[in-house]
Order: sequence, then C-alpha cells, then structure tokens
Amino acid sequence: MAALCAFAIFEVTRLSASNLSQEWSSFKESFRLAPEEEHLHSDFWFDPSYGEFLQGLQARTPLEATIAFDVPKAHELYSYEVHYTLAPRRIISPGDSLNADYLAVYAPQEKSLPTPDAVPFGHLTRER
Repeated sequence: MAALCAFAIFEVTRLSASNLSQEWSSFKESFRLAPEEEHLHSDFWFDPSYGEFLQGLQARTPLEATIAFDVPKAHELYSYEVHYTLAPRRIISPGDSLNADYLAVYAPQEKSLPTPDAVPFGHLTRER
C-alpha cells in the first residue's frame, strides 16, 4: 500500500498545475455515460443486461399487457425491477401463461433472434 501511495505522489508531483487539471478533466470525462447508459448502470448495477432486457420488453409491450415471466431468483432486485420498470403491466408466473398476452424469457447467454419481437438478452413471444 505504501508503494502505491509513493507512486501516486511521484506522479502528481511531476505534473504541472495545468497538466494536472487537464489530466483530471480527461479522467472524469472517461467515466461519463450517456443518460440511457447511466440509468442502466445505476439502477441495474447487479446485472446491466437485465436492464436492457426490461427496456426491450417495455418498448414492445402495451401498458395493459399481462406478461408471463420467470423472474431470476439470484437476487431480490430482479423481482423488484421487473415490477417497477414494467408497471402498469401485469407480471405473472409462467405457470399462469394461459392468462398471459406475452411470454418473456431472460437469457443473457443466448443470442437474440432477429424477429419483430426480439429483445436484448432474451425472447418475447405473443401468446394471444
């Protein structure tokens, strides 16, 4: 740890004030994201691809839709985010898919097929 601090002090002392200001601005700029990307990285820090998947569902389903979806069980945020992001759409379990307008499958490891209802990192099919 001491070596890291010494290295940082050495690097800072060899820069002039104007250089330091320019380097700091460049460093901060490298972390700037577009507003859409910023939303995905802040709200979906636990799985950014899940955020893109939910945005795809949001764009391709009407507000009054009922969606059968097996929410990932890895973290409780998956369940919270699907209900919050897709509101007022109704989210039901796949076991109740007879009552669903759409069936959504989150599959981040699979490539999305180029279909009219394709969503990033998953699949969406119209049930009725």
